[in-house]
Amino acid sequence: MPFNGSGVYVRTENWTNDANNNLPISATKFDTEANDMATAFGLCLTRDGQGAPVSPLTWTQMLTVAMASDAAAIVAGRTGGSNNPQIQLKLADATGGIINLTTAQALALAIAGTNVLTVNGTSVASAQPVSASRASDGTVFTLSRTGGTNNPALTVTVNDAAQTFAFAIGGTTVMTLSSTGVTAPGFNKSP
Repeated sequence: MPFNGSGVYVRTENWTNDANNNLPISATKFDTEANDMATAFGLCLTRDGQGAPVSPLTWTQMLTVAMASDAAAIVAGRTGGSNNPQIQLKLADATGGIINLTTAQALALAIAGTNVLTVNGTSVASAQPVSASRASDGTVFTLSRTGGTNNPALTVTVNDAAQTFAFAIGGTTVMTLSSTGVTAPGFNKSP
């Protein structure tokens, strides 16, 4: 084998030693060395995708993928099945990071083998309570409508100093929750 199990290429012959010992070039040794290199090349990943992995790859350091255009994406997909779901991560320069889920089935996020979040075409389900947090005062959650005429947005803001949670629609606070009660400016009760 050309590699030693740790990814280091190991030569089979030493031509300098043969020359120092006045040994002629051996066709057998040359073929052995050349065949070993051919095997090594066959085990390498190629830039054009010909040398695809046949086993899971374990990265000992962070894997960094640089994409030169907005159209490029990191795609994790299932092949050979009926629905073949995909997760696509796109980094658009103008709009920020976008994660596209394209599947006919549900996609599950698992931690330590246990599903904690499931996403399908119509809903998101969580096996555990979902929490969002931030280290300072400010918005921790925003739910918005896009592509419409008014495009309302609901934001939840956490304020440590006053121990309050504020709900805002369109940038205007409509309800504040605190340990002393609920405040709803402009709240009108229907008859």
